[in-house]
Amino acid sequence: MYIKEILEIDNLKYGDTPKKFKPKEAKKLFKDGWLEELNVTPPPSNSSKQTKREIEGMVKNMKNLSDDQKKTYINTDHDTSYYIKEYMSNEDLDWELEDIEKIINSSKHIGRYYKNHFQRPRPRQVAEKLGIDFKYMKTETTDSPAYPSNHALQAKIVAHYYSSIYPDHKTNLHLMAEKSAQGRVDAGVHYPSDKMAAYEIADQVMKFFKYKKLEEDAPMNATGSAVSTDVPVVRKKKNKYEPSQLFDLIKRNSK
Repeated sequence: MYIKEILEIDNLKYGDTPKKFKPKEAKKLFKDGWLEELNVTPPPSNSSKQTKREIEGMVKNMKNLSDDQKKTYINTDHDTSYYIKEYMSNEDLDWELEDIEKIINSSKHIGRYYKNHFQRPRPRQVAEKLGIDFKYMKTETTDSPAYPSNHALQAKIVAHYYSSIYPDHKTNLHLMAEKSAQGRVDAGVHYPSDKMAAYEIADQVMKFFKYKKLEEDAPMNATGSAVSTDVPVVRKKKNKYEPSQLFDLIKRNSK
């Protein structure tokens, strides 16, 4: 490519009007300091060999998606913790829908901060500039810059939280989070590096997570005094997960 073309591609941004980062929402579950202390790797440039390899890899991958991979993407498109909730219900583990929604709502604003900061265009935008035929699964949930993947970030933080409660299930909880994250890559709406950046942020930001915000009142001892504990207390109310209406989603996303 000529220098002029390289500069044009590298100057490409997602768009001019991203949704605003809401610090008050992030502060509901994350202590101050994450913005100053998190070390987030910038995305590779649009003209880089890595970006081109990632796009070409997605093109090849999308040609060979199985029905299960397509269903995974559809199930998690509007519900980033779909498989985490399904897993916990199948394992008869207690979890709170309200808590998961709080985690997701606070987490997405952290993701939004970095999205707005880096303004990375979506794979489809760069592919067009590179002259690569790029077919992806269309959705209403890609109206933001690419880096990091907020689906991956939210699912990973939910997995981190419940892994602290159910350490014996840590591996499987994170595997369920991976399904949500990889579904976005399989669909062609996120680069693999978007997913890895989300994991990088999720791993670091848990140091600032306000676990006590999601605890019920500390258990009482025989004298009526609160018992001190550093372990998150899970509520005993059980929410059995009701799967999304798969065929309605397929129909809607195929329009």
